[in-house]
Amino acid sequence: MFSFSSTPFTKHYYPTVADFENQTINLDSSKYIDELTFDSIKNYELTRFDVFISAAGTIGKVGVIPEIPKDCTISLTENAHKVTTNDESFRDYLLYVFNSESVQYQLTHMATKTGTPKLSIASLKNITIPNRRIKNTYKIIVAIHHLNL
Repeated sequence: MFSFSSTPFTKHYYPTVADFENQTINLDSSKYIDELTFDSIKNYELTRFDVFISAAGTIGKVGVIPEIPKDCTISLTENAHKVTTNDESFRDYLLYVFNSESVQYQLTHMATKTGTPKLSIASLKNITIPNRRIKNTYKIIVAIHHLNL
C-alpha cells in the first residue's frame, strides 16, 4: 500500500480529487508521498503539458498543474487520468474543451452508474472533441488568456 500523509513535507505531491480546484490543484491541502512510493507510481507524474481529469466520485474536474518548485513532483491517484499533449497551447485548448458543457455532459454519461461513479481510460477515447486548426486554436487561446487578465 502507498505511504502518504499531509506531514512531513516531501517533494512529491499526491493530491486527491478534493484538491482539484479552479482548473488546477490546491497544493496547500495536498498530501505527500515518500520517495519509495513515488518511484513505484512515477508513470502517473503530471507535467506542464498534461491535463488531468477526475475519474472517480466527482467526475469531470479538469485542470492543469500549478507552478511548483523545480525539484518537486505531482502524481495522480487512481481516481484521476491525464491527457498528455506536446505543447501548452494544445494543453490549454483541451482544458477549455474538457470544461465545455458538451464534453462535461459526455464525461458524466460515460461514467459507470453503479456504486461510486467511475470513468475509464477507454471511455476517454470516445469523447467527441471539436477539430482544431493550429492557427485558430492559438488565436482562441490568446483571446481567452486576454479576457482572463
